[in-house]
Amino acid sequence: MAPSWLTRHRAVRTGLASSRVRFERRAAAVRQRPARLIAAAVGLGVGLALVAWLVFFSSVLALREVRVDGVDDTDKAAVLAAVTVAPGTPLARVDLGSVESAVQKVAFVRDVHSTRSWPDTLTVAVTPRVALVALRNTDGTFSLVDEQAASFRIVPDIPAGVIPVNREGSAPATAGLQAVLQVLRVMPADQRGQVTDMTVSGADLVHFTLAGVQVVWGGPSDPEKKLRVLTILMGTKPTSIDVSTPDTPVTR
Repeated sequence: MAPSWLTRHRAVRTGLASSRVRFERRAAAVRQRPARLIAAAVGLGVGLALVAWLVFFSSVLALREVRVDGVDDTDKAAVLAAVTVAPGTPLARVDLGSVESAVQKVAFVRDVHSTRSWPDTLTVAVTPRVALVALRNTDGTFSLVDEQAASFRIVPDIPAGVIPVNREGSAPATAGLQAVLQVLRVMPADQRGQVTDMTVSGADLVHFTLAGVQVVWGGPSDPEKKLRVLTILMGTKPTSIDVSTPDTPVTR
């Protein structure tokens, strides 16, 4: 039987009421959306502020230890003395560049790299200088010199594998030390092992004895050419060779 007019009327009213309820719910959700966004933004801001405080200002992630790698205990003390960051400084605020600049000034340090080791440690990795020659001082001690012609340590005795170098007069110029180092770089190992009595003057004059032959090497220029000329002239059995000007060598 077809629904009566009253039934149809009630159905229409029920549908309208249901639509109104859904509309009011949607309207309420729209009204609440800004408040929810604001609450979420505030919560996020508070969280970020808390993280920033923990990392940059609190003692939770503060410096408690400085670890030095690459050198022995004696040299570690010198590196630690160069690191002037106060304990308790937030690790994130430690200026790594300043730390490296300070450590780089330590004489025996060739290179340095620092890193933050969370949560509380600063790690300083040092590459030390390696001595190639030992320059004899007037008081009997020796100044160790590396491949960059940097004098970085004074010792009472020559370490194993380091070549002694005498000096004439005052301390040699950097060019003189570089000339000494170039001799050692260009020479093959067997020839280098026959070098004795190496001496550098206060300017840039280097001379030494090679297998009993007196050699005047001169300054740091043209090391490969000097070695070629020297090697050829050594075959003539001279008592001395001057290759300071390799284009016009002199033998006796």
